Amino acid sequence: MNKLIVVWVDIMLAKVRKSGYILRGYVSFITPELRSRRKFYRLIWERFLKNRLFCADLFEVAYIGEPIYYLVNNSVLMNKGKLVPILVYFVGAFSLTFAFSQLPKWTIGTLDCTDILCGWGPLFSGLACYQFFKVPNQYAISLKGAKPYLTWGIVGLALLLPFLTINTISKTTILSSVVSQFVYSFGEEFGWRHYLQNATAGLNAWGRYLLIGSLWFLWHYSFTKDPVQAMTGQSIPALIGIPLSVGGLSVFSFIWGDLVIKTRSILLPTVAHYLPKAGGTVSLSVVVALLVLIQVGWKRLTSTEPTPLL
Repeated sequence: MNKLIVVWVDIMLAKVRKSGYILRGYVSFITPELRSRRKFYRLIWERFLKNRLFCADLFEVAYIGEPIYYLVNNSVLMNKGKLVPILVYFVGAFSLTFAFSQLPKWTIGTLDCTDILCGWGPLFSGLACYQFFKVPNQYAISLKGAKPYLTWGIVGLALLLPFLTINTISKTTILSSVVSQFVYSFGEEFGWRHYLQNATAGLNAWGRYLLIGSLWFLWHYSFTKDPVQAMTGQSIPALIGIPLSVGGLSVFSFIWGDLVIKTRSILLPTVAHYLPKAGGTVSLSVVVALLVLIQVGWKRLTSTEPTPLL
């Protein structure tokens, strides 16, 4: 049985600590790779101290047989404590959306309320799991985010642009489309980008977003028999369409997840999700360009903002 060196590290950022938010975790390293204590502490320096992270209470180095450990070379392995909240969330989101999709068609004017409820399955499941599993909001995600004026400005622009750029349908139809798609997208994004982003905090980056993308794709089966055709508008063979769809949703999960982590706003990925459905080409191009500029230039906008470790 391979033994592991396990160090308990109380890790926090100075500014994060000011708000009373502390990140904790195990840092584990396999001894054959790090038999030398000099190499071990050098790696601690390179991974944490050198990156301007404040490490306090560096406890003893202990040799144990099979520890449950979280951080291995800055990556978190899946364990029972993380897996259960993720699976329960997915089952809840799938079940709720399936139940809502079976309801009789409910409309208010031209507003499809049944469709909106289907999108809110992930939201209701996420809220329930937050309460039951006490999953911390590690990224301090909220509606307004770190820069409220920026968030509300982009949201307002995204809601207004369809009325200014679409002339082929009535304003009443545009209003119904904007409201239904924005509210629907908010429900989805809260589940996948708010709850699941926090529930998977610390997992290996690409593995994490592949997991979110895969669950996101499977969730679509709760209300449609062919998610690939529903998302792409094309009839593609399953052997090709499913990997492409999972890969695409994983990439979107990475991009929008990074946007949420940087801006701390759930409304910005909601805007990115809603516009392709209701915004038109011009609206989509303008707002996506703004979101890309925000994502690329976020460090300049918030030079003093702390970046969460996990």
